[in-house]
Amino acid sequence: MHSDTNDGEHSMDPSKVELGAVAKAEASAKYERNTQVSIAVPEDVTRAKSQAFLDAISPFTNALGFIGDWLADARERSRIHRLTTLMTIAEKARKEIEDQGEKPSAIPLKALLPMLDKASLEEADDEILTTAWGTLIASAALDYDPEVIAFSRILSELSPRECLILQRIFGGRWDWVMGRRPPATMMRFFESEAEIKPLIREAIRKGDQSIFGKLQTYVDGSMPMEFTLALTRGTSQRASWVEDVLKEPFYAENEQGYLLLRAQRLIQLRGQSYSWQTGETPVAVDWAELTDLGSTFIARVIRRPS
Repeated sequence: MHSDTNDGEHSMDPSKVELGAVAKAEASAKYERNTQVSIAVPEDVTRAKSQAFLDAISPFTNALGFIGDWLADARERSRIHRLTTLMTIAEKARKEIEDQGEKPSAIPLKALLPMLDKASLEEADDEILTTAWGTLIASAALDYDPEVIAFSRILSELSPRECLILQRIFGGRWDWVMGRRPPATMMRFFESEAEIKPLIREAIRKGDQSIFGKLQTYVDGSMPMEFTLALTRGTSQRASWVEDVLKEPFYAENEQGYLLLRAQRLIQLRGQSYSWQTGETPVAVDWAELTDLGSTFIARVIRRPS
């Protein structure tokens, strides 16, 4: 009896044990939540960390400020530069229209805006390019054709060097550029092999650059072209070779410009190789001439005589 009484006094109700565990878990969770919420960062610590971050990036933010100021100044300088250039070009366009004595018409915005945008990037004191732009704009006002849109792109990609080359090849031959071209302008040149071949060979041997002017006399003077180089060349069963090259002086100084004009399809480079004969050195001569596109382009960008 005694043992049963003791067991009863020391045993616990299972339901009370479960309720106690639940209460303990809730108390623990409440403590953890209260603990997390109660953590607060002092204001002086937050302020110190923020200031340290700003100090760390200040060189970068200062640089951004300097860059922003520079960009603002650059934009203003660019605006003034472009306006000055356009004023110069506009005056030249006005004078060209007056010299032609014809009534201008409004240029469609589709053509005018791209022309003005590209033209404004030139230097105001660049006499060659500002004159070309003024002439192109005047041409568009007097005789509009959508081709001026393409020509404005081409002109924007040319430097004064390429413009000088075009003027040199053109040589004021307005009849040719305007489509009045005589037939067989190079017939004499192609029919004069017996005369020309020894001239070229001797000029290369002596380094005589006057050969290019002499060759020009074999071509009709109305044709815009110029001889650029003479060379000795030959063929064998294994290889081809070029032994000596004689370049026209202006061409030698501006050869890259000729290649750029060729890439724009404004000029074409051609040549004539003379036949091989036993016991002599074969020779050839090259020249540059305007393409039809080049002739039309020149008619738009080079001022016509009043």
